[in-house]
Amino acid sequence: MAMNLIDVETEYAKDTNLKKEDVKILLEWVNKQPHLPLTSELQVIFFFKKCHYSIYAAKATIDTFFTTKKLWPDVLLERNFAKSPLKPVLDTILYCVLPKTTPENYKIIFLKTINPNVVDYSFETLFKYLDMSCMLDLHQNGSSKGHLILFDMEGFPRAYVPKISTLTFKKYFHYMQEIMPIMELKGFHFVNVVPFMDEIQTAFEPGLPKSLLSRVFLHESVEDLMKHIPRECLPKDYDGLMESVAVLHEKTKRSLLENSEFFEWQDKQIVDESKRPNKNTTHGYIFGFGNEFNGDNESGFVHF
Repeated sequence: MAMNLIDVETEYAKDTNLKKEDVKILLEWVNKQPHLPLTSELQVIFFFKKCHYSIYAAKATIDTFFTTKKLWPDVLLERNFAKSPLKPVLDTILYCVLPKTTPENYKIIFLKTINPNVVDYSFETLFKYLDMSCMLDLHQNGSSKGHLILFDMEGFPRAYVPKISTLTFKKYFHYMQEIMPIMELKGFHFVNVVPFMDEIQTAFEPGLPKSLLSRVFLHESVEDLMKHIPRECLPKDYDGLMESVAVLHEKTKRSLLENSEFFEWQDKQIVDESKRPNKNTTHGYIFGFGNEFNGDNESGFVHF
């Protein structure tokens, strides 16, 4: 089936700061780099916007993105929901981008445990699921001014708390904020907060960038949540005007399974280190972890 990606003209039309001549310069540069995969105009637009229309910054981010994919395959490659271990996760967790954006034009990434009796999935698998949902939405529905994460904690199993990896959180949220195209997190909202929420915060907050620590909100009620996210953006389950969680879950599963061609295309887009012009370039600090992750890998990027 066709990938049904959003038309580039839609992106140009909604952003007066986005100039075709700048995108052309960046696109020509990217596709002349022997170690980088063939990149589309749409992808270049997303990176250019992420980097606030800086060609110089976008070049570095594009290189980092395709390199990171090869360094962290557990999360960023082998993205086929028809194969284990991804397919079972679809029935236990819901990660989706809600259909309506906020008045600020923020997209809402919605997370909820569907089956609390299953706790044997890894965080790498969960982040892969999250990343696939966000990337598919970006390429099919276009960019926004930011993202909110809304996590319904009802049904979240306490047995999973010891499995929370601060290190994995740190890597993934750095990837989201600094490397992933377009993504800019504007806040975390937790609703139906569980009694052991303090244990969860202790485990995951050290992995958050400092800029996000002040944007974590705990909501004891839907009424309190609606002070931040309007009713028209929320599913019916939260007294909202959108489709129910059950409907969203089925639509998300179907979309991820039907768009295997998109994920196969993405899997092929990785760096070829054997063709990198300057193999002595050091990128050890680009992920923000200092020497902790520095390795002797050929590219100089940190090891995942």
